[in-house]
Amino acid sequence: MKREKRSVIMTVWSACYPPALYLGITMVIEMIMMIVMMLSYISANGISAAEIGSQAMINGFLNEFYKDAMMIQWICSMVSCVVFALLMLLDMRRRKQEGYVPEQTTANVAKIFLILPLAVVACLGFNHVISFLPAELAESYNEIAELMYSGDKLMIVLAVVIFGPIVEELVFRGLVYRRFREILNVWPAAILSSVMFGIFHGNMVQFIYATCLGLVMVFIYEKYQSVWASILFHVATNAVSLLFTFLPLPGIEHILVYFVIMALELALTAIFMATIHACVKKIKEA
Repeated sequence: MKREKRSVIMTVWSACYPPALYLGITMVIEMIMMIVMMLSYISANGISAAEIGSQAMINGFLNEFYKDAMMIQWICSMVSCVVFALLMLLDMRRRKQEGYVPEQTTANVAKIFLILPLAVVACLGFNHVISFLPAELAESYNEIAELMYSGDKLMIVLAVVIFGPIVEELVFRGLVYRRFREILNVWPAAILSSVMFGIFHGNMVQFIYATCLGLVMVFIYEKYQSVWASILFHVATNAVSLLFTFLPLPGIEHILVYFVIMALELALTAIFMATIHACVKKIKEA
């Protein structure tokens, strides 16, 4: 028996609450971890009652907290993965009851792995784009990022390369974008979900980078009709970005060289997107 479809208002609400829920889960876990870590820090450093709350104590604790931020992010991502995977399964069941027939794409492994070179050039290209932002916009972000990336390398890989991309794709492509698509065409749904993805990252540098990548990930999701395809892309872009963080290349001084490299990388991104589009279209017509 077919179930009645949700109203537009309910659909908009259902598309908007997953990021808020993800933020709420993260804040609760971070609050618990912060309290536990603060008590441990006070005990380990022999801080007296008079010193608690002092600027020196707060600064020292925050330095230690940021070093463990990736471990906390990993825990948040693991918990959130379970929650949002269940929500996606409920969505699939609901759409089936409403009579929705999902479009099937039978892309072979070779076609799917076209995503990887696209991820590399997109990551490099968009990183070059944000390198032209005013230095003051990036300064505070770079200071915090330096502390966060100074922690345990395994935790950084688990949080940034594996669990982070999985949960973000479940939230922003699997739920937010997919739910907006129930009432909107591709472009409005893509722009709304990508802007929300950018805002979620909380600073101007990552807003621009994440919004641009979000649009490409919507393209991947639409072409393959699978959240696993956008997860693979997201994992690859984060892995490339992390690799260049750990192994920085010598700086290129001449601004014209930057423009040429950026143009080539963005051109390659467009070529790979066109190739994926053509391959998937051919599969559908077969």
